[in-house]
Amino acid sequence: MSSFFIPLFISEKSLKIPLSNYGRTKFFAEKLISEYSKLYNLNYAILRYFNVVGADYKNRVGQINGNTLFKTISKNIINNKLQVNVYGKNYNTKDGTCLRDYIDINDLSEIHLLLIKKLKSNKFLELNCGYNKAYSVKEVINFFSKIIKKKIKINFKKKRKGDSHAIYCNNSKLKIIFPGWKRKYNIYNSINSSLLWEKSIKSKYK
Repeated sequence: MSSFFIPLFISEKSLKIPLSNYGRTKFFAEKLISEYSKLYNLNYAILRYFNVVGADYKNRVGQINGNTLFKTISKNIINNKLQVNVYGKNYNTKDGTCLRDYIDINDLSEIHLLLIKKLKSNKFLELNCGYNKAYSVKEVINFFSKIIKKKIKINFKKKRKGDSHAIYCNNSKLKIIFPGWKRKYNIYNSINSSLLWEKSIKSKYK
């Protein structure tokens, strides 16, 4: 990794300073869950998802709405619109676009199943859910292009307020709590399932 690049590795002990309204809402929700559990003596878990991508491997569940990167690119491709807006091109990263840790929904689902059993013997758990691996926005677009074998045009737009240049998940605690868990789905699996899902919902809701 280049010496000029300083990634943000987020652990459960990292200082919580939400940069966006979305982050502030999640932070407030965590406080409510904690207070509620104390009031009613409940076991609980806080799972901090990083960027969830892909669809169920049996194509039963996926993202319906929203403008996340994977969703937007997949929808555009299925609608034969081979272009995508990218917000910011001069971030302090290797190619100028934001870096994010993307976790496949199938790997994330397995964490939830493991957690249900774990909570029986734990009052509370606080876990970051990601791979400790990040891709830039440009890299993700290039992966999509490689799969469909067509070039996707990038339309650069103004930076969005609150967007950090890079966020990685420090998942060391996750691996300690669930030593048997490991990543099973790679970035190409996530892209293929996203495209398949988008194609299926277009046929259902057209």
